[in-house]
Amino acid sequence: MRDRAKYWFARYNLNMDVPETNPFESLIMVLSLQARDRKRPWRDVESLLDKLPPQIAKDALMRRDSEDENALHYAAWKGPLSMIARILKLAPNSARDKDRMDRLPLHIAVIYNKFDTVKLLMKAYPEGLLEADNYDRIPLHVATTKEPRSAIAQMLLLVPNAIQKRDARGRLPLHWAALYNNIDVIELLITMYSRAIVEKDNDGKTPLDFFNLEAVLKLPLVKLSYQALKNRSL
Repeated sequence: MRDRAKYWFARYNLNMDVPETNPFESLIMVLSLQARDRKRPWRDVESLLDKLPPQIAKDALMRRDSEDENALHYAAWKGPLSMIARILKLAPNSARDKDRMDRLPLHIAVIYNKFDTVKLLMKAYPEGLLEADNYDRIPLHVATTKEPRSAIAQMLLLVPNAIQKRDARGRLPLHWAALYNNIDVIELLITMYSRAIVEKDNDGKTPLDFFNLEAVLKLPLVKLSYQALKNRSL
């Protein structure tokens, strides 16, 4: 196997020692990292995976680097959908791996605003929508800052209780949407969980302290919810 791996290391112009054990795992990791960093096309990774026995390909895709990232973490950054689908088919459990910041590949895809990738990862591991990183942020927290309303609705359809999850600063998804003034998402979140308008974070701030109240209150459903909560507190 090592001799065969040497051929592929040379073919991809990798001037490095070929490991004695599990050489293809190292090769897939190196190629995936280079593809993530745009130093080579992802098709090189896909081409090699096509030529490996399924078990070797699976083991290679499950391998993690010094940051505990696997190939799916790399692909979630900038990889094509075909690569995401290929990894999930060969190594579905790679979607459950967390890096050193406790981020799933799903967190990475949300950060880089790749909702087509997010949809594939949600389908592969829907429970990941409730997995928190080391700041207690679930994917929904970050998604509310920039994803469209339809994307947030799909997430909440799978995990409705995510709307009440707080991060390490005590902030709800509505706090995050308010911080970035994502009006359509603000309306959706308030419609689904109106109480969030007056919920305080660890600094005693409600979403009202972050968003443009005048603009948001022009939305009929938001105005009704806000007024009802305001009257209740009087």
